[in-house]
Amino acid sequence: MNKKRISLWAVAILLAIVFTLVGLSKITGPSAIGWAKRFSGWGYPAGTSFAVGVVEMVIAIGLLIPAVRRSAAIVLILVMMGAAITHVLHGEFARVIPPAIFSALAAFVQSEGSSNKSESSEVPSPTRGSNPDPQEPG
Repeated sequence: MNKKRISLWAVAILLAIVFTLVGLSKITGPSAIGWAKRFSGWGYPAGTSFAVGVVEMVIAIGLLIPAVRRSAAIVLILVMMGAAITHVLHGEFARVIPPAIFSALAAFVQSEGSSNKSESSEVPSPTRGSNPDPQEPG
């Protein structure tokens, strides 16, 4: 496994852990009540924090599935853009930093996490002296 693959998996796993925990905090437990109050204070309708939590958990799962990893990363970037815009509109400028960091990490996953490539699927190029066409003399 090369360094890019290791980095990709490390970042994808980190983001998956973070967004599983953050998503759960918006869905269940005492923190869910706090999140609901925050979203209400920002002017979002009831249930929005729950919906965002579910989306974050789906993203977390998607980041761990190579076939949908890039799409999950794109959706994460969009969710983080929404969070950043919300914070800016409400004068919470320091709270823009985490969405910016998570967006950068998701952009890395999106750019490196090709859903169609794997290390073993690369076609080797012919070596010198080999004949790729057995019908022609080498």
